[in-house]
Amino acid sequence: MNGAELLVAALYKKGVRKVFSLNGGHISFVYKALIDYGIHIVDVRHDY
Repeated sequence: MNGAELLVAALYKKGVRKVFSLNGGHISFVYKALIDYGIHIVDVRHDY
């Protein structure tokens, strides 16, 4: 289990089922863990 999986497991335990995120390579491990847990990812386009 890596840090991304620990983070996503904690979010899942708290009832998080949807995450809004700005996509980038730096977050790919978190995205994989979110997909594995069945958490929906909403990709946003701007980071203002």
